This record gives sequence, C-alpha cells and structure tokens, in this order.
Amino acid sequence: MTVSVIVPVYNEEKTIATTIRAINAVNISKQVIIVDDGSTDATREAIGMLCDQYQFILIRHEGNQGKGTAIQSALAHATGEISVIQDADLETSPDNYPRLVEPIIRGETGVVFTYRIRAPITKESLSHWVYRWGNAVQTCLANLLFGASIRDVNSGCKAFRTDILKAFELRERGFAVEHEMTAKALKRSRCIYQLPIRYFPRTIRQGKKINFFDGIKGITALIRYRFIP
Repeated sequence: MTVSVIVPVYNEEKTIATTIRAINAVNISKQVIIVDDGSTDATREAIGMLCDQYQFILIRHEGNQGKGTAIQSALAHATGEISVIQDADLETSPDNYPRLVEPIIRGETGVVFTYRIRAPITKESLSHWVYRWGNAVQTCLANLLFGASIRDVNSGCKAFRTDILKAFELRERGFAVEHEMTAKALKRSRCIYQLPIRYFPRTIRQGKKINFFDGIKGITALIRYRFIP
C-alpha cells in the first residue's frame, strides 16, 4: 500500500528540511504532500532547495489559512490508500510510520491514533505544564462526550484509510481539525488503534504555535461534532 504523507507547514524554516529528509528516509511506499500555509519566514526557500533532491507535491497558500485548511488542500491530491499527518516541527518522528500503518495494512482498523510519551528533559517549562494539563482536560472531555478511551486527543500524528479521512469532509480551518477528526472517527469507527510514540515538545520560544484560544476552539469543536453530522 502507498502512504500519502501530509505535511502542513507554517513558518518552520529551522525544521522543514530535516522533516523532509526524515520522511524520505522511511522505507515505505509513499507520496509526500507538503502544504506551505503562507509562511512568512525562509520556509519557502528551504523547501525549494530540496525540490530537485526529493520527490514531493508542493502546495502553496498565499496567506496563512490554518492547519485544517492545509490538510484539506492536501487531501485533494492524496492518492495513497493510507494517509498520515506529519507536523513539520518534528515533535514526533517519521520513524513511526511503519508501525503506525501496519494495523491498517492488516485490515484490522481504518484509524490509528497515537499517544505521546515525552522524551526526558532536564527542566519542564511552564508552557509544557500548561499544554499537558490543557490536553488532559480536552482528552477527558472527548472521552466523556463519546464514551471512548482516547489517551491523547491533541496528538498530531494520526493515520487513516484515505477513503475514511476524505469521507469526514473536514470543515475546521485551524488546529481544531484535530478535534474534528477525533470526533468524527469516534462516531464512525468501531475500532481505533492507539499506539505510543516518543514526543519531543517545543516551547513557544522554540516555535510552538498552539495557544489558549486554540484549546477553547478545540473544546467547542468536540461539543459541536458530538451533536452534528
């Protein structure tokens, strides 16, 4: 099976080249789709320098439209039987792909979620604690709303049968697309696999972009998609 790797990118000049190289180093049949979501730093130039070295589809948005819109743009070009979403910040590694897609290849599920196990760090910042507790609250809410046992609602590393992901007809423009995908998967899928992955968290100073308001939008999305199709 071919895996369509969807990479939403916004202002990741420091990591995007490493991300592209890491994806291409994974020994699976793959189609790589990179969506530059209106970056204003040197991300475009960093991607351009690798166009001759690696094969990938490049989609450019003129302005920043959000992670959800980037995923929707990529899905229009996805031809692989499986789609994997890879954040360009390398908080999770492409090395996870073989074990991530294996349950789908075996026909045991159409959806695989991950839950993040943090790599040891010498000192955890306040922002790390805020993100951790915010994720715990949102994950608990998702489980209450859907009678589920999801361990990490905000993990950006997910795998889907592509036909399932396209059938979701995603609407969210920003980070709340993670909550929309979770809600629609829990409503429609009888079996969701969950796998642990190593996680290397960034701080706001290092480039992390999710903020308090994204958390509120995520909670709102969980409630909304619990009660609408």
